[in-house]
Amino acid sequence: MLQKARMRTVCVKQPLPGHGGHAFAAEGTALWADVQPMSGDMPQRMYGLEPGQMRRVLCERAAPIRPGDGVCVEVPPESEPDFRVIYAAKWSRHTDVHLRFIPEAERGPDL
Repeated sequence: MLQKARMRTVCVKQPLPGHGGHAFAAEGTALWADVQPMSGDMPQRMYGLEPGQMRRVLCERAAPIRPGDGVCVEVPPESEPDFRVIYAAKWSRHTDVHLRFIPEAERGPDL
């Protein structure tokens, strides 16, 4: 069950078709979510990434979020997303999402 005390707002943005890199729509959808760091060796084993490069998000089951979407977690909603969804699974009461950090130099479309 989701703990309301841990919930906060993040902004989910759809990828722009036909653009390379990390290009997302300017407007996004606000989403109420519990954002947690991924700890232990799970990020390393699953994705080959360090824990600091990953976040786990728990949100309502009906949340409009899917792999490939961009998420503004530690940046304002009007900014380029700082994370990208690499996994999203709907469970009976919530959606479990894994996010991968997008380095600042790589944000935005390929030029």
